[in-house]
Amino acid sequence: MKGCFVYLVNHTDRAVEDGVRSLALLQANYLDRFPTPVLLFHEAHLTDEMKQQLTASARVRFVPVDFSSYPEGVGYKHMCRFFAGKIFHQPALADFDYYCRLDTDSFINAPIQYDLFDCAQQTGTWYGYLNDAIQDNLAYCQGLWDAARRFGISTAGIPEGRLYYTNFEVCYLPWFRGNPWQAFFEFLDDAGGIYTYRWGDHTIRYIGVKAFMEPERVKQFTGIAYSHQGIGAS
Repeated sequence: MKGCFVYLVNHTDRAVEDGVRSLALLQANYLDRFPTPVLLFHEAHLTDEMKQQLTASARVRFVPVDFSSYPEGVGYKHMCRFFAGKIFHQPALADFDYYCRLDTDSFINAPIQYDLFDCAQQTGTWYGYLNDAIQDNLAYCQGLWDAARRFGISTAGIPEGRLYYTNFEVCYLPWFRGNPWQAFFEFLDDAGGIYTYRWGDHTIRYIGVKAFMEPERVKQFTGIAYSHQGIGAS
């Protein structure tokens, strides 16, 4: 069993500043006790100076991604598409069984007392999250639940607009690399709603996990002091 942490780093000064803080906290509150590879996916715009700043607090591996063939000015939507499905076939992840995703403004605020990936393996977890499911703005879900039904999902019991807080999530990569997840993602990708309506990876994740994954494979992690944009978990 091999796990890693993954980030997708924007090339703005604010994202890099947040990323430096996030990595420093991750190093102090997890990596010092449980050494784990950290992969930073990024576009070519990330400068050498920015990379130097990001390596000041933790040992990381930079992995370039190319969004140039998709519409410009929609960086958030690229991120949603990437984490909804494209990340799972990234060659840099080929040797890993699990990833834990963090955003650059995800902060581990106190030591984690256990190995996340050992915990996931021992409990048979294929999807792990921190916060209870919350509600998205329905404007960003327009047509998504209808598309899920067209795919063949019965959405009874999957409330419209609900989401997992995917800025901290633990994914078992072999499951997400296969079907039904990839078939579902490709269907939604072809529908175009990620770019038209800003369908989020968090709502897509919620529908797919609820529809396809056995409930005993889904785990809410506890004992983690975490914050992201003013929302926390403990």
